Amino acid sequence: MSIRHRLLLLFSLFMVFSFLVVVSNSEAARIKEKKVAAASKKKAVAVKMKQPSRKISHNDSRQRPLHLEEQYLVSELEPQENAVLQKAFGLLGIRYRFGGSSYAGIDCSAFVRKVFASQSLSLPRTAREQYALGKDVAPGELQKGDLLFYRTYAGFPSHVGIYIGNELMIHASSEGGRVMISRVDTPYFLSRFLGARRIPSDGGGNLWEVAGTEELEKELVDV
Repeated sequence: MSIRHRLLLLFSLFMVFSFLVVVSNSEAARIKEKKVAAASKKKAVAVKMKQPSRKISHNDSRQRPLHLEEQYLVSELEPQENAVLQKAFGLLGIRYRFGGSSYAGIDCSAFVRKVFASQSLSLPRTAREQYALGKDVAPGELQKGDLLFYRTYAGFPSHVGIYIGNELMIHASSEGGRVMISRVDTPYFLSRFLGARRIPSDGGGNLWEVAGTEELEKELVDV
C-alpha cells in the first residue's frame, strides 16, 4: 500500500472517529438535559404537594362562594319578588350535611323546611313526609316556589328542591356538597322525578300542624 493510500485511510478513520465523538457528546448532552428537566418537574410537583389546599373560611360567612352562573341567576331571577325564593337564595352556598339542619350543614329536606319556616309554615322533617303535603302540580304548570321531589338513594321520595323558574331548582345537594342551583331538565333528574307539590302561601291551615311546631320554627330560624 502506497503512502498516499495510507494517508487517505488514516484521514478516513480520523473523520469517522470525530463523527462518533460528536454524536456521543450530543447524545450525552440530550440525556443530561432530559434528566435536568425531569428533576425540575419532580421538584415542582413536590412543592405543589406540600402547599396546603385552599380552605374556605367560615369565620365571616358560613356560605361557600357562589359560582359565576349562580351569581348571574341570583341577579336575573329577582328572588325578592317571591318571599320563599328570597329566603332560599339567602342560603346559597351553605354546606351539605346529611341529617343536618343548621348553617353548619344542612340536607335537602331541612333546607326546604328552613325556607318555609321563614314564612311561618312548619313542614315535616323528611322529604318523604313533605311529599304528602300540598297540592299536586303537573310538570307543565310549575310555578316559582313549588317543591320538586325525586327518587335518589331510595324508592320513595328521598330528595326535594324548590323550583325557581326557567327549568332550575335550588336545593341542598349531596353531590355538589352545598346549597346550589341545578337544572331540572337533565337526564339525572328527569329519570328520578316523582312529582311536584305547591304549598299554600296563606298558612295552609292544619297542613302544617305537626308536633312541636314552635320549637321547630325556633330551631330553623334562629340556628
